[in-house]
Amino acid sequence: MVILLMDAKSVLNKNICVIDLGSNSVRLQIATVYEKSYKIVCEYKELIRIGDDLFKNGILTNESTEKIYKIFSDMKTLIDNHNVFHVRAVATATLRGSPNGKDVVDSIRRNFNIPLEIIDGQLEAKLSFLGVKSSFDIKRYRSIITDIGGGSSEFIYSKYGEIEKIVTKKLGGARLKYQFLQKDPPTVYEFEHLKQFLRKELSEFHDYETDALICTGGTANNIALIHYFKDKKDTSNVIKYVPREFLREFITSIKKKKSSTIARIKGVEPRRSDILLPVAVQIDQLLEVTGRGGFYTFSGGLRTGLIIDTLNNFGIRLPFQTLETDVNVARLTEIGNKFDFDEAHANQVTKLAHIIFSQCRKNIKLEESDWSYLHAASMLHDIGNFISLSKHHLHSEYLIQNTDLTGFNSYEKFIISQIARYHRKRLPKKSDKMFSIALEKDIVKIIKLSAILRIADALDRTHSNRVTDIKISFSEKTAKFKLIYNGDISMEKENFHEKKDFFEKYTNYKVEIE
Repeated sequence: MVILLMDAKSVLNKNICVIDLGSNSVRLQIATVYEKSYKIVCEYKELIRIGDDLFKNGILTNESTEKIYKIFSDMKTLIDNHNVFHVRAVATATLRGSPNGKDVVDSIRRNFNIPLEIIDGQLEAKLSFLGVKSSFDIKRYRSIITDIGGGSSEFIYSKYGEIEKIVTKKLGGARLKYQFLQKDPPTVYEFEHLKQFLRKELSEFHDYETDALICTGGTANNIALIHYFKDKKDTSNVIKYVPREFLREFITSIKKKKSSTIARIKGVEPRRSDILLPVAVQIDQLLEVTGRGGFYTFSGGLRTGLIIDTLNNFGIRLPFQTLETDVNVARLTEIGNKFDFDEAHANQVTKLAHIIFSQCRKNIKLEESDWSYLHAASMLHDIGNFISLSKHHLHSEYLIQNTDLTGFNSYEKFIISQIARYHRKRLPKKSDKMFSIALEKDIVKIIKLSAILRIADALDRTHSNRVTDIKISFSEKTAKFKLIYNGDISMEKENFHEKKDFFEKYTNYKVEIE
């Protein structure tokens, strides 16, 4: 590894690594850094449950420390193999609370040259908040964000995107299990004692005006995964929503079961089976005191925050941190940057697409909500150039389907990918996969939105942003486009006539330029 130079140019196109050593698990992510985004190129996760050792024995035993050293040895190999430029490694509740935690840190620094640091609950909460902020548009809400680990829970009260208060409590899932649930399965008394304890511990949040509860941490995410499996929902979503009705049913179904039986439930991570109950009860009591009907989960809170904070330390700020817009819009810019897109062209095409959509929507029978699909497709329609200029519309289709688009499920990503896929070249054929995957009503929507995207793209053929506005007037059979522009747009007009075919065929309006 090279010595850290704290400027953006020194880290661009290089790999950074973050490590989160928690009570339940250790996680590593290696990411390649771009100007406005990053790309995860390696992930490592191991459920280690070292918190159990601390809660039983009051100290990390040799068995746990050797387990940690073996994992860090493996991670050092990954770091070296990926030619990592900079490493950021943090440890949380268990090493904070263990008498020999500092000795473990010193040993890791000395033997593996990994600068592990023990962070306090305040910093842990701020990093988790930063990670959540990258994927939730929390500027709209009064939120409680909680990171439930094995040893502690961090609670952040956020008012319209700004932290109002941070509270750290010793309410980690493993800690609660050893403190209250001694039997397997727990007795009725143990369960009720846990419930009453949590109700008292969380009662202070009753006075917080809360619109949303967002939970991070592996066990909360596992509960969401179980719900999604049960309801046969798309489990690939980074953000998931769990209604309280399911949570209460889940608690009732497992509170009298052995952990070995719980481990066989579809979606359960077996090594978390014994701590699902205390975490589920904690979330349920939070819902009780805040009056919410369910909670959101986010996969990657602390480690995502670690990556973003590390980039910030190099002087790189991601779009969601700098744009006065919602986070979903910012993430589209990040994704485009990851694939080295022409940002100015993407923004111009999106601008023109919105102008056309706004003026045509009612005439061609589209819904206002359809703009979100066209917006994403407009921003990402050319990312396939990252693979090859030739047939880049097909490459864009593939990349969109296989990229995490915040706010869209897998089917919605498919819709967006098809809009981008038809922004150039031929008309759809019945043999195209769109016709076998998309619903009939969505096929019509895809083609009409593609028709708008084709025209918007044509009107920036030279990537020079010369068309500044469009005025569209409709007669019974004709749509007249009046272009307002600066400079020579002869190539744009020529391309417009080549790509108006979708619009004419699928809307039954003859298209003219005034």
